[in-house]
Amino acid sequence: MKTILFQRLPEAEFYGNFPDDINGFWNDTRTLQRGDCFLALTAQRDGHDFLHDAQRKGAGCAIVSRIDKNLALPQLRVLDVFEAAKILAKIHRKNYTIIAVTGSYGKTSTKDMLQSLLAEDAYATRANLNNELGVTLTLSHMKSQRFGIIEGGIDHPGEMDRIIDLVEPEISVTIGVTFTHVSNFTNFEQLVNEKCKILENTLSRQNIGIIPESCLLCTPFQRLAHRCIVVGQGENVLHFPRFTHFRCREKNTITLRGQYFDHITFRLPEMSAGQKENFAKAATIAKILRLTDDAVQERILQWRPGKMRGETVIFQGHSVYLDCYNANPVAMMDALQFFDQKYPGNNTYVLGGMRELGEFSENYHEKLAEYFRGKKNVAIFAIGKEMEIFCHRLRAITEISTIFHWKKIEQAKAIFLRKIQGNIFIKGSQFYHLWELLE
Repeated sequence: MKTILFQRLPEAEFYGNFPDDINGFWNDTRTLQRGDCFLALTAQRDGHDFLHDAQRKGAGCAIVSRIDKNLALPQLRVLDVFEAAKILAKIHRKNYTIIAVTGSYGKTSTKDMLQSLLAEDAYATRANLNNELGVTLTLSHMKSQRFGIIEGGIDHPGEMDRIIDLVEPEISVTIGVTFTHVSNFTNFEQLVNEKCKILENTLSRQNIGIIPESCLLCTPFQRLAHRCIVVGQGENVLHFPRFTHFRCREKNTITLRGQYFDHITFRLPEMSAGQKENFAKAATIAKILRLTDDAVQERILQWRPGKMRGETVIFQGHSVYLDCYNANPVAMMDALQFFDQKYPGNNTYVLGGMRELGEFSENYHEKLAEYFRGKKNVAIFAIGKEMEIFCHRLRAITEISTIFHWKKIEQAKAIFLRKIQGNIFIKGSQFYHLWELLE
């Protein structure tokens, strides 16, 4: 980002000699890189207390609400640091084509596939920086790339409006909507309306919206579907003006047809059914952006699941499916089915509570037990208060004898090491730190 943009901020005061360019904004001195602009935000802690650390770490400058003249660090004083950063990010964003990735699940895997397909031409959201602050930081770090892949996550009413104001995407893709992050909403309908806002905004500016056929069950998306590209494997998808239809008849392949594909079959790295659908969405975007089929094929084979996002690791000779960044009913079932197809047999399952399901929590944790009906010689480790009803139901409908339930991961470690059998499935909300079982 060019620091000449700073001059467009109203009532700004400059102190020191500013560099011509910065890498982008960052608000945490622990991970700040040389050449970043440090944002002295005042939230739980006052960022101004860390200006010395920012200077020591090599920050190019800082945006502050009060200047510290005891430092050599160039500083830009503004009335509101966060608002100034958002204004600058919005101005900088105009140099790029923005792809917004939203939904209740699968955002990160889709974003990462898009990053693999677009390669050096795209800059994508890092880690879980998908809220209003995270989007601001991401936009500021875009440099010579043509495209920005922005992951947008919400858990409060009105949050999507603020994200839309920042990104105003040329392409928006909704991965799917389900019962997650609902605790701060009045009801599921309110959540759906909130998640549909970015699609409505994209279409209102005559840009491109992509939705899965699962969203057709929700009235707000159904109302807009005829203006979107609908992605799915049902025959009803073929009746929309624009669509991408997919089939997965053979392992690790997918066949696509539609406006951008003429019955093209792609070979895929190992991935779940849900991830294959997300590839269909990512490939559709890649074709809209004029990638060739050969480029899509070559680049998707380089994709791998992110850290703790469905990766496979080895622990004491056991293969471990590790997916404990987040969890919701749809993603949980997709992961379980993938694991059991890959590793049939008597295995170990570590299941963390699915948080943020609100009033639907008990119902969905009880339903999760139904997946294990018919299983017998497996080991179940359930972590979290939400899993109590899961274990109660599990004991009622199965003959599984090895069932343990703890509210905290620390309580599980000793017995886990003694009771491991077969391969290991680990999935649950990151709140429960399930990965610590492998440490």
